[in-house]
Amino acid sequence: MAHIDTQNDENVRRHYNSIRNQNRASTKMLSLRDFNNFVKWLLIFEFSEPYQIVLDMACGKGGDLEKWRRAGIDGFIGIDIADNSIQDAKERYRNLHPKTYWIDLAVGNCFGEDIYEYIPVEAFPVDVVSCQFALHYAFDSLERLKQTLSNVTKTLKPGGFFFGTVLNSGYLSESLRKGQTCWGNKLFKITFEEQNESGNFEQICGNKYKFYLREAVDNIEEYVVPITHLVKLADTYGLEMVLNEPFLDYFERNVRDNPSVMKESAFKRLTDNSGNLIMDPDQLQVCGIYSVFCFKKR
Repeated sequence: MAHIDTQNDENVRRHYNSIRNQNRASTKMLSLRDFNNFVKWLLIFEFSEPYQIVLDMACGKGGDLEKWRRAGIDGFIGIDIADNSIQDAKERYRNLHPKTYWIDLAVGNCFGEDIYEYIPVEAFPVDVVSCQFALHYAFDSLERLKQTLSNVTKTLKPGGFFFGTVLNSGYLSESLRKGQTCWGNKLFKITFEEQNESGNFEQICGNKYKFYLREAVDNIEEYVVPITHLVKLADTYGLEMVLNEPFLDYFERNVRDNPSVMKESAFKRLTDNSGNLIMDPDQLQVCGIYSVFCFKKR
C-alpha cells in the first residue's frame, strides 16, 4: 500500500512550507497556541514515561520537542511531509538545552506511505506514537487510513499508547444538523461543500471540508475523523480506545483534579487562580472544536 500520494498532499506540503517564516504571534492566536500546547503537554505527561522512545507522525516544526524533554524521554523520531518544517525542527533541536535525548528526523508522508521507507525497521518498536492536529489527512481514502493504522501498530510496542488531537467529529455533526455548511468567527471557518442535515458520516473516509484558522491554516482541504468508525477499524489493528474527550472538558478536568496543573495553567496565564479560563468568546469557540484521543495497543 505504499505511495498513496494525492494532489492534496502537494497542497499541504506547499502550504506548510510557505508559512515557515510568517509571524504567527498576534495576541489572540498566541493565547490559543498556548492553550493547545498546554493540552498537548497534559497528554504527553498522562500517556508517556521517562526513558521512552517516541514517534511523532506529522511532527511539523518540532513544537513539542521541549515538552518531550520535560517528559524525560530517551529518543524522538519525527516525520513530516514538509521539508521546510523538518529543517525548522532540526534548528529547534539544535537550540534545545540541555539535550537530554537523541533525535531522528525525516521528510516523508507517514499517512500515505510505509513508514519503513523513511525510518529503518531497526529503530522500532517505540513506546509512544503522537499525532497532533494532523490525523485528518489520513481520512481521504480507506486505503490511506489503513496504511496509517498499519504504520502505528507495527511501530508501537504492546501496551504502548497512540494519542493526539483532532477536530471533534461530534461537534461537526451537531453543527451540520443545524443546517449549516459554513460557520465560524473572526478566528476560524469550517466549510462543507454539501448539506448534511442528519449530521451522520456514513463512510469512514472522504468526508471533506475546508478549514481556516487565522495565522495557521489557510482554507486547506481536510477530512472528518468520525470517531465511532475509527474505533471499530482501529480495533482490527489491535488498538483499543482509552480516551476520547473534547479539549475544554479534558483541560477543565485536569485543572480541577490536579492542584499542580491548576498552578501551572495560572502561571501560563491560561486561567485565573480559581482555574477559570481567561479567553474571549471567539477564542473559547475555537477551543471547543477540538478533541483529544488515545488508543492503547493490545
